[in-house]
Amino acid sequence: MKYGPFDLSAASGALLEFAYSHISPEDEDYLCWQASIDDINYHGYCVSGDHNNWNLESFDLTSVPTLGDLTGESQVWIRFHFTSDDTDNAYQGPWVDSINLWAYPAETVTINEIDTGTTDAIEFYNGGDSAVDMTGMYFAAYDSGGGINRNYTFPTFTLSSDSYVVLHEGTGIDTVTSLYLGGSIGWLPSDSGAVELAGIGSLGVDFVRWGSSTMTPPAGTSWTGSNPPGPPNNQSIGRDPNGTDSDDGGDWCQQAPSLSNYNNGCLTTGGTVINEIDVGGEFLNSSAAIEIHNPGGAAVELGGWQLSIYHSSGAPTHTYTFATFSLPAGGFVVLHEPSGTDTATDLYLGVALSWDIYSDGAAVLTDGVTGVDFVRWGGSPVGPPAGTNWSGTDPAIPTLGVTLSRSAPANDTDNGSDWCHQTPTLGSVNPSCSGLIFADGFETGGTTNWSKELP
Repeated sequence: MKYGPFDLSAASGALLEFAYSHISPEDEDYLCWQASIDDINYHGYCVSGDHNNWNLESFDLTSVPTLGDLTGESQVWIRFHFTSDDTDNAYQGPWVDSINLWAYPAETVTINEIDTGTTDAIEFYNGGDSAVDMTGMYFAAYDSGGGINRNYTFPTFTLSSDSYVVLHEGTGIDTVTSLYLGGSIGWLPSDSGAVELAGIGSLGVDFVRWGSSTMTPPAGTSWTGSNPPGPPNNQSIGRDPNGTDSDDGGDWCQQAPSLSNYNNGCLTTGGTVINEIDVGGEFLNSSAAIEIHNPGGAAVELGGWQLSIYHSSGAPTHTYTFATFSLPAGGFVVLHEPSGTDTATDLYLGVALSWDIYSDGAAVLTDGVTGVDFVRWGGSPVGPPAGTNWSGTDPAIPTLGVTLSRSAPANDTDNGSDWCHQTPTLGSVNPSCSGLIFADGFETGGTTNWSKELP
């Protein structure tokens, strides 16, 4: 019994499901299910002997003996083949029923971030160019021993291109960015576990495990390399900011939680950095601000540290000394001009700065004695303090509505190329360099393209 050909050229996965019953002399008669790409040579699996009860079977067409992965093939045949040596006809032979062949288009939805903190949550990301209908897709969360803690079937739901949806434990009102499991998962910080996302027909779409979990990935997915560690409290595990999906543990690492936003990269033992600068404009009613980021895996005590602000002349215009302040692992704090109420995420310099969108500048962060980080832009003559370095071409002066930011994650090679212009994201993750290829301020005579004057 043969079917085909089927076109799997645009598929990312394919699964044949069926039920069979087979009674025959052991090692004399065989029932086989096989696949071919030329309708001549077939490969697959066979059974013989007493299989009197109905048995459910799955044949993963991404892993066919000899042929391997058949997705991408424009012509694929499948067959059920019975062979007999004709020595004994007292057996009923094979029966096959409920045949289903599932083929899946190239899936662009991945499991992108996992938070096992106070409220467990799982983020999915569609990195493709088209929306993906997730209706009927299946999700399962596993504990450290491989038992299912919670499973979930997606309701009517479409995930737009370059968009996120977060699946939360507990109950709530479903929206285009948040869905709710209806119950608890029960993960604990630093514990082990695994999650899978599968399409209709149970073919795996994505899988990740962490800690000491030995959970086996579902058909259609794979897993190699070492598991990422279980995230401690106030951290998550996420894919790298490029969304790498090689089915390897190296795609994942501990990070500061960023659910519903770009992943900000691995927490490292690297130093605290100046991460984003808004030069504001004293003539434009726009306030200047400086963001400090801790990309490390432990809190940093900033008490006694100093941030010095430099204008185009090269002379410091203000030095701010931190009072007692702890910047958590993966955390951000923004220093604003001029005054306000200090919080855990916002501090105030106490003065108005003289930066604007017309002039060079620089910023220096020290621990009170030694340089910790440094950045300059435009044609600033300021040099880095002892303990830091600077090389390469200075980034350009940021224009109105644009900030000067490190590329994601907190890239720190002490080079001007670490920095670029982007849409402001003060207090949160820098997504990446925006791809801005031209920008101009309101100065007159500064470019050959146009000039504008302030009203």
